[in-house]
Amino acid sequence: MTKIRLALLATAATGVLSLAGLAYAASNEAYVEQKGESNSASVDQTKSGASTLSNKFGSASNIVLQDGTSNSLDITQSGNENEIGLEGDGVDQTGANNAFYALQETNGNTIGSVQQIESTDAGAAGSNYLRVKQLVGNNNTVSSVSQETTASGRNSAILNESGTGNRIKSVSQYNNGDDLNNIVIKLEGNNNGTADALTNFAADSRVNGSEIIQSGSNNDLKLYITGDNNQFGATQTNEAGGSNVINTLKIRGDNNELGVTQSAHSSTDVNSLTIERVIGSDNNIGVRQEGYGENIGTINLGASSDGNRARLTQQHGAIGSITIHTGDYNRASIEQHAASTTQNDAAIEITSTDQTRGNNNVYINQWGNGETARTYVTGDFNYSSIQQKASGNEATVTIIGDSNKNFTYQSPYSDDNVATVNVTGNENYVRGNQQSSSDDNTSEFDITGNKNTIISNQEAFSTSNSADIDIAGNGNSIENLQSWGGANSLDIDIEGSDNTLTSTQTAAGFSSVTFDITGSNNTFDATQLFSASDEMTATIYGDNNGRGSWTTGGAADIGLNSGYLTQTGAGNSLNLMIGELGAPSSNNVVATWQGGLSNSIDVSITEGDNNEVAIRQSGSFNTSVVTQTGSSNIVGISQ
Repeated sequence: MTKIRLALLATAATGVLSLAGLAYAASNEAYVEQKGESNSASVDQTKSGASTLSNKFGSASNIVLQDGTSNSLDITQSGNENEIGLEGDGVDQTGANNAFYALQETNGNTIGSVQQIESTDAGAAGSNYLRVKQLVGNNNTVSSVSQETTASGRNSAILNESGTGNRIKSVSQYNNGDDLNNIVIKLEGNNNGTADALTNFAADSRVNGSEIIQSGSNNDLKLYITGDNNQFGATQTNEAGGSNVINTLKIRGDNNELGVTQSAHSSTDVNSLTIERVIGSDNNIGVRQEGYGENIGTINLGASSDGNRARLTQQHGAIGSITIHTGDYNRASIEQHAASTTQNDAAIEITSTDQTRGNNNVYINQWGNGETARTYVTGDFNYSSIQQKASGNEATVTIIGDSNKNFTYQSPYSDDNVATVNVTGNENYVRGNQQSSSDDNTSEFDITGNKNTIISNQEAFSTSNSADIDIAGNGNSIENLQSWGGANSLDIDIEGSDNTLTSTQTAAGFSSVTFDITGSNNTFDATQLFSASDEMTATIYGDNNGRGSWTTGGAADIGLNSGYLTQTGAGNSLNLMIGELGAPSSNNVVATWQGGLSNSIDVSITEGDNNEVAIRQSGSFNTSVVTQTGSSNIVGISQ
């Protein structure tokens, strides 16, 4: 073992320690202490042509110290189990414009502790620069690297590890709010950055694990991970204004975990994160953006990426997006919280392959006014959900595929919400809920395909809701409920066969239902209850629509049941039209019923045969008008 100590106190000095030529190059120790300006030291603990082992540079009892300005330290170690600043303070650089370079090659090497503190006078400018490489080896460790500037300083750190089982435990930077923190980390290999915590959705992300910490203003992080089972956490805290930026973050591999937290200081600050591409399976990503500034987050999962978890949680004026390019069994979630004066925007897009069971799950939850949410799902057996809990929100759902499920919920005590749902495919299940307190909510459904189920539920306390439902396909089921509030409106257009419609409006007043049915064997039950001056208009083009039967006793049997149109209250009007010139509609069976005063029913069969209509009116001052063109049509009226 060889020990060398170098102490240089001159204003400008250079120390070069080369231990490469010593026998065995094993268990050597070197310590450097320099005070003054423009100092530099170079330490080489290698031995050409043979392995080196257990060399040390600095420790708790013999720290490496450079105190002054424009200091530079360069260390090279090769072989196994070499150490730089193993314990305690290890390596300290104090002053302006410090630079630290370390290269370790092979296995089991350690950088214990490196500290750079830029401590120039107020108003002066200084910087810290650090570069660490642990290459072509396994089980290497960077325990602690820290950089601090106290006056108008800039911190820069680059760390590179390749191999298996390597770990960067802690990298931290602090500035006083006048300049920039910058970190670049590149990892190649498996089982790097073994976590002290993390797990699902990267522990949501209160961080920990292999920690990357930036505090101050204008924080910038770039992270590249290639390999499997890597685990990392990053924290950016903007304490004095400026921006937090992670604009280059790439992960290629499986079972990686990443947690990120960004916190902004004021309403003029920005958190920005872009995870450019995650390619692989069973990766676990959690991002949290906090504070009162603008939060922007983007997460992309690449092609053929399965079983991944990605969650983005944001506050106040946020823009968030998650995109999964061709993957299955993924879970993607965006949560956005906001004060009443801010607006959030969230979008999740997912493309999957054809599956036969539960596949991707997509969730957007928003709290705040003026929110916008969009989900776009392509594939089969996917689940998507949008929940918005305030006013002036917009939700847009697009589903292309089969056996998908969607739930859209716009909460109570909210107003002026809009929900738009577009579905192309078969056997999909779509449910929309809107509840309002003082202004209108609107929902629109556009469905193309077969055997889909659409449920629209709107509830208002003192306002009007409107729903527009367009169906093209066969065997679809449509349920609509509009309750209380003011003048609710429903417009339904069905084109196809064997569709089922159920619609109920209750206690609104001046409400309207309009539905057009084109096709055969469709059934319907539309009801307006406990209100006045409601209007219902039904137009049927096709054959065998309604619930069936009758004829036997003639005059539409009048025991009712059948395709059923109902109104209760006063001053309501019901208009039923069957067929049109040149397009006869036959064998339709429709029952109409009104209970109350001054109601009217108008039935027109323009062209068609064997249609049956039953009319029942209970109460006074009611009127019924029937016009028929065709053969063997039957109308029964009971007043």
